[in-house]
Amino acid sequence: MLVSKVSSRKSHFNLFYYLPLLWIVTGMFWSSNGDKTLVAFAVMAIIYSLIRWPLVFITNLRECKWNKIIIICMMFALGSYLTHGFGSREMRALMVSGLFLLSLPSGLINRFFLRNLLLLAAVNCFLISLYFTHILPTSRDMWPVNAIPFGTYSALICVLCLAFFSILSRQRDQYLMLGGFFLSLLATLLTQSRGVILALGIVLALIGFYFIFVERRFTLKMSILILLLSAIGLLFSAPALLERYQSTQQEIQTIREGDLDTSIGLRIQMYQKGLEIAKDAIWFGHGKTLQPYMDKLLEEHVISYDLHKYMSMNFHNGFIEKVVTSGIVGLLLMLILLCYPVFVYWRKKNNLLFASSMVAILYIAANITDTPFTNGQSFISYLVFIGLLLNCYRTENQ
Repeated sequence: MLVSKVSSRKSHFNLFYYLPLLWIVTGMFWSSNGDKTLVAFAVMAIIYSLIRWPLVFITNLRECKWNKIIIICMMFALGSYLTHGFGSREMRALMVSGLFLLSLPSGLINRFFLRNLLLLAAVNCFLISLYFTHILPTSRDMWPVNAIPFGTYSALICVLCLAFFSILSRQRDQYLMLGGFFLSLLATLLTQSRGVILALGIVLALIGFYFIFVERRFTLKMSILILLLSAIGLLFSAPALLERYQSTQQEIQTIREGDLDTSIGLRIQMYQKGLEIAKDAIWFGHGKTLQPYMDKLLEEHVISYDLHKYMSMNFHNGFIEKVVTSGIVGLLLMLILLCYPVFVYWRKKNNLLFASSMVAILYIAANITDTPFTNGQSFISYLVFIGLLLNCYRTENQ
């Protein structure tokens, strides 16, 4: 409570806490090493807290289960990294997010700060998508952050903007969030990431159902306005989406003819082979021995060159990727990270917790066709935004 009173005072030193958050929603996705740059900003906030309010770390660890979960995952990641191997970007994301959230004083984050952060994030998402699709057309895999994990982040912002459109009561705030929803929706559609767009569609439908039939917050006028903006977004992105749809149809036809050397076909092969590989190191995964293991499969002609090439990147399914690299133990920890926000909402029924649960469901769906947790920027966004929502909820209920 002491920290809450102290942090509520106006102080230019609060900039130490705001800088990492501002970097996340502005510069982090413009740079391929944006997650590394974040470390410098986060360290400043952590050091300032250690000097000013050292007990805040203990308080946040004791009172917030989300922080405990991240720390447990961080310890597993560090132990795995030092023994049989763990992804460095994933471990960095856990460490920087976990320690930064532990350093945040209670009372610093509120709904209106989150509103401003989301609006800034939505504008930035749209600018990134517009720049790399229309101003300087660039192959999707050559963006600073690959279009798929960036699309997942844009979808996260889109989901939160729509949720906050319903949560905030002032009409001005609602219109700002509606604008953020439209811009981040456009950004997601422009990435042409099929799995992400499908995941976003599912979550937006869930949000609409919840606020129309359960909370009864969406009036007919509001519902029509949201549908109209969504339709405009689809029309604006229509050429790119149509091209993607046609290529998907071609791929499906090719697969029916027995040729699996397509994007979707290779994913199917990766899923099958990934589950087979996982059986050989079921508890803690292959870790750093995975690449030599796959090289051997290529030499023995068990897998094709193309399959080896794509599997060496990732398995394009977060759950399979995790069980292959970190085993059942790693998969269980990942599931806890994904399911905890849903579980908390189910128990406490709060609109802020509902927003965090929708983000979790989005990432659950996104993990079916991609590996958003292996990308540092995407993973940090998930951990930090869930943490901010839970921090805000805790402050309001102290």
